[in-house]
Amino acid sequence: MGFGRGRPRQNGQSAQSGQPPQLGQPRGGMTMGHPLKEKFLKNATFKKVYEEQYRNLYNKLLTDGSASKLLDNLVSSYKLNNGADTAAIETEAKTLRTFLQTRTESLGLDKAINRT
Repeated sequence: MGFGRGRPRQNGQSAQSGQPPQLGQPRGGMTMGHPLKEKFLKNATFKKVYEEQYRNLYNKLLTDGSASKLLDNLVSSYKLNNGADTAAIETEAKTLRTFLQTRTESLGLDKAINRT
């Protein structure tokens, strides 16, 4: 089992294919609904703070490469283990890097990020 694969989702369903979403598919972020979140987002003050923090996290983790650097550090640390399956970790890391890139691109189109 790889990073994040096979774990139950919030609704109890397992992860689908483990593949990153493609551009043009429904994206997360502000478009993912949850009744409680939607209720709070109706409040203009809360929505403003939420979107500011959403942009901050996006910039801190994705656009500046922090998430990719953390992944690289994790892979490097894993490879130090005796018997580490380096081929498998590289395959999984490649999948995660693709996911991070796709996520960065798709969230960059989100109106909460680009303020359109």
